[in-house]
Amino acid sequence: MKRLKISFFQLYNSLIAAILGVIGLSSCKQNPIYPPVEYGCPHADFIVNGNVVDKDSDKPIGNIRVVIESDTTTSIKDTERVRNDTTYTKPDGSYSFRQDLFEASDMVVKVKFEDIDSTANGEYESANTTLRISKEDFKGGHGRWFRGETKQTVDMKLTPKSKK
Repeated sequence: MKRLKISFFQLYNSLIAAILGVIGLSSCKQNPIYPPVEYGCPHADFIVNGNVVDKDSDKPIGNIRVVIESDTTTSIKDTERVRNDTTYTKPDGSYSFRQDLFEASDMVVKVKFEDIDSTANGEYESANTTLRISKEDFKGGHGRWFRGETKQTVDMKLTPKSKK
C-alpha cells in the first residue's frame, strides 16, 4: 500500500509539473494584439550651460546665481514648463544646469544672472535673457520613451555696478 501511495504521488507530481510547464511556456509567446508592457513615461533632457564674465575685463566671475524658470507670460499654447531651479557659477565662471522634462515640446525659458555676494568678487548689475526652444531642437531621441535632448549655451557678460 505504501508503495502504491509513493507511485501515485510521483505520477501526480510529474503531471502537475508538465501542466505548469506548458502553461508557463505558452505565456512567453508574443501576442500581436497585446504588446509587451513597458514601464516609464516619455521624457527629454534640457541642458543649459555657459560662462559668466566681467563685461569690461572678460575675467570670469564666480558665485553668480543663475536662475532658470518658465516664462509664464508667453503666448505659446501648451508649452512645456521647466521646474524653476537655481545654480551658481564656479570660480572659473562656468555653470551647468540639467533637467529631465516630461516631453519635448515648444517652451520659453528665462535665465537670470544675479550677483548675490556683494563685494566678494565685485558688484555687478543683474541681467537676464530668454530662450525660445522648439520641439525640433531636441535631438537624439529613439522614438519611444526618450524624446532626445537639447543643449543651449548662454554666455553672459555682466556690467560692474558704478561706484557712487
